[in-house]
Amino acid sequence: MTGSVGRAAISAAVVVPLVLGGAWWSAGRMQAQLDGHARTRLDAARHRDVQVRFDGRDAVVRPRPGAEVTDADLDEAAAVVAEMGGTRAVSVDRESAVAVSSSPKSTPSPTETAPAAAESGSPDVPPTAPPVPPPAGVVQFEFGEAGVPARAEELVAAVAAYLQANPGISVRVVGYTDPFGTEARNRTVSRQRADVVARALAERGIDEDRITAEGRSYREPVAPNDTEAGRAANRRVEFEFEGG
Repeated sequence: MTGSVGRAAISAAVVVPLVLGGAWWSAGRMQAQLDGHARTRLDAARHRDVQVRFDGRDAVVRPRPGAEVTDADLDEAAAVVAEMGGTRAVSVDRESAVAVSSSPKSTPSPTETAPAAAESGSPDVPPTAPPVPPPAGVVQFEFGEAGVPARAEELVAAVAAYLQANPGISVRVVGYTDPFGTEARNRTVSRQRADVVARALAERGIDEDRITAEGRSYREPVAPNDTEAGRAANRRVEFEFEGG
C-alpha cells in the first residue's frame, strides 16, 4: 500500500511539470505567432519604423531605436495591431520616440545659400548644355541641274532648323560644278545652284541677311573628275556656318 502511494506521488510530480511545460511552450508559440503576424501587418501598412512585442496576448508598440516616428504614426500602428485576431490589449511606449517637428522644413533663401557657395569655391551654376553641331551633308545635282533636288529637301530643312535654333549663326551657301563647259558657264551654274538653296532657306524663315550665296565653278573638287561618280560628287552645294 505504501509503495502504491509512493508511486502515485512520483507520477504526479512528473506529470505536473510536463503539463506546466506544455502550457509554457504553447503560450510561447502563440506569442511568437502574434509577433510575426503583427510585423507583417505593420510592414504592409508602411510602419517599418515601429516595433511591436507581445507578452502573452498583450502588445506594446514603440519606435525602432533612433527612428523618427510621430505620435500619429504610433497611434496608427497600435490600431493595426489591435485589429488582429488574438490581440487582447495594445499599449504605446511614447518615451522612446525621437522628437519630430510637425512644421515643414524651411527652404533657405538665395541670400542665405550664396555665402556658403562662395566659401566652398563651387557656386551652384547650372550646367551648360553642349552645343548642337550643324547638320552634315551636301546638296548634290545631276548634270545641268540647278533646282533643289527633292532628295535634298530633308537636308535643307535640317539646316533651316539649325539656323532658327542658333540666331547668332549665319551660313554661306557655296555652289560647285564639274569641269565640263566653259569657265563662265560653270561659274553661272554654280551660283545658280547656291542661289536656289539660299532661297529655299529664306522660304523656311531664315533672314536673308544671314545667308550668303557664292558660286565657285569647278574649283575645289572633292573627287577626281575622270569618272562619272567623281564628277557627280563635285556637282554640289556646301554649307559653311559662321559665327556662334
